[in-house]
Amino acid sequence: METRTIAARYRLALTLLAGMGLAPGAVADFIYNGFNDASGLNLRGSAGTAADPLGGANNVLRLTGTTPSSVGAAWHRDALALGGSWESEITFRMSERGGPAGFNALAGADGFALVIQDASSSLHASNSSTLGGGIGYNGLGRVVAIEVDTWMNERAEDVNANHISVHVPGTGNTTSHERDSIGSMTTGLPELSDGSLHTLFVTYEPGTLSVSVAGQVAPVLTVALDIDQALGLEGGLAWIGFTSATGGCWENHDIYNWSFRVVPAPAGSAVLTLAGTLWAGRRRRA
Repeated sequence: METRTIAARYRLALTLLAGMGLAPGAVADFIYNGFNDASGLNLRGSAGTAADPLGGANNVLRLTGTTPSSVGAAWHRDALALGGSWESEITFRMSERGGPAGFNALAGADGFALVIQDASSSLHASNSSTLGGGIGYNGLGRVVAIEVDTWMNERAEDVNANHISVHVPGTGNTTSHERDSIGSMTTGLPELSDGSLHTLFVTYEPGTLSVSVAGQVAPVLTVALDIDQALGLEGGLAWIGFTSATGGCWENHDIYNWSFRVVPAPAGSAVLTLAGTLWAGRRRRA
């Protein structure tokens, strides 16, 4: 496993650029190729690391396991520049679908979400609205959630048990009800909780968020979204992470790989150039 958090090496660059009269936004990248070291994350509720069920050498990030009525969350400890352009790649696996006697053996629940919020890296809630169809984020306040939903909740007006949906604050806190969805993909997707590895690509530039699934030629979902405006961010900084929940039925919600990269605007290219030079020099001296 390689954990590469490069926020620290930008701090010196940002300080120097500030002295030059420039004021770029905070920049940070990270990549988790497995989770043998999850010290850069704040794990809440049922979230933790577990041995790879497929026998790989690296641990997975398990948001919830095969336990009913559990809620997990995992946040990157540092606030990131989520109001600007960025991209994230997530490889996940949902497996061991089940439920109590009388339920369909394939009735796994309830899915997970990539969530953006500006409250805290310790945000967590476990109550009746957060469990199950709440997917761990219903009840957290005003958030942006890209949910991978694997259970059809009639009370949330879900269309089916295999869809991707983007939820934002309405007149109050964000809910997992489809009234807070600004776009969803309900057809043409692979079965996302079939025990196979799947990869999502989430790309954001102010005004537009796109979600792609590995194996699909075009984005499966593109929505109009301004994260700064939706959350009222100060300086464009917020926390990003995952939430998940089970209810009366369950499944493992495992993250295998996760990366995040700020996509700098041309005006910010000097930050990357200077930071890259500083980092290269540090590597040569090491």
